[in-house]
Amino acid sequence: MSTSTNPVAGSGSRFFTVTDAFFVLFLLVIFAAVIVLGSMNYSLAAKTEIAKRQAEALLTWFGDQAGPRGGADYELKACGPSLADAEPPLPVWSACRAAILAQPPFNTMQNSFNGGPLVFAEQCVPGEDHLRGALVLEKVVTLPEGSANPTATSALTDTDQLARKLTIATHNPFSLMKPRSECV
Repeated sequence: MSTSTNPVAGSGSRFFTVTDAFFVLFLLVIFAAVIVLGSMNYSLAAKTEIAKRQAEALLTWFGDQAGPRGGADYELKACGPSLADAEPPLPVWSACRAAILAQPPFNTMQNSFNGGPLVFAEQCVPGEDHLRGALVLEKVVTLPEGSANPTATSALTDTDQLARKLTIATHNPFSLMKPRSECV
């Protein structure tokens, strides 16, 4: 009689091989990397969101101040009246910025990226770590009719005079689709 020499499937092999161990180790490393990178991205996104909320609060405050600023009894003299015949010295942005940051709620706000005070920058320069979370305000100037562009934007510098109303825009890094936010 002939005996069957056909072995039972899997009877000669081990259940968990060295290759299986490497595969499980690889999966654990990938799982840990996903957790670490996910928490880092969440932290960065939370800081960016805080910076955006602070910029929105500042723009809302500017909008609220537009009406009262026209009066002679406007409280923030450093930000000056919007009257064209204001007496010298005319208010400048650096003094106005200091007055704004000295009052609530801006005196308690911090740069969400480094924990320092709010920083205003003239320009957003990607890659400059000291500008992370900085607020970039730009003045918008209406050009004469017939110009190719109806407006021109430039940096709001410390020496810009505030005797007249300015149209202000914020720099939005999210419209540039950068991999990480640098300035607000």
